[in-house]
Amino acid sequence: MQAEDAPQLTNMVDLDPTIRDVFGQPVPRVTYAQHAYEKGSRIFYVPFLRQLVMNAGAMKAAAFVAPCDLSLGGPPVSRHVMGSLRMGNDAATSVVDAGGRFHDLDNLYACDGSVFPTSAGYNPTLTIFAVAAKIAHGIAGTTPSLG
Repeated sequence: MQAEDAPQLTNMVDLDPTIRDVFGQPVPRVTYAQHAYEKGSRIFYVPFLRQLVMNAGAMKAAAFVAPCDLSLGGPPVSRHVMGSLRMGNDAATSVVDAGGRFHDLDNLYACDGSVFPTSAGYNPTLTIFAVAAKIAHGIAGTTPSLG
């Protein structure tokens, strides 16, 4: 099952205060913890998913008891990583404005899934394309054609 992660202020990407790269620059640090929503969803859906794979002919569905640890060689997973660049009018609480422009830089725009507040668990390609087209038209000062 691929589902949505609830947005949380405590989940973030920032610069690590102690670890540096080979050029002496701080490296990105990802801080993430599951929300009670994701934990509750797993508890709710696991019995249904187990029954689904059993009905499809699986001999056992033990892999659906708990999340897999890929470092131990679990099955492949899919991720649509989004978020981390909050859109808004206030530079104190957001990274980019509604046009995708970074508050602190006049010539840098984010036009990908990083500006999404959350995801629906579905492939975001067409939505990312729409966001990129909207921001590109804003930069160019043109109106997109609908035909």
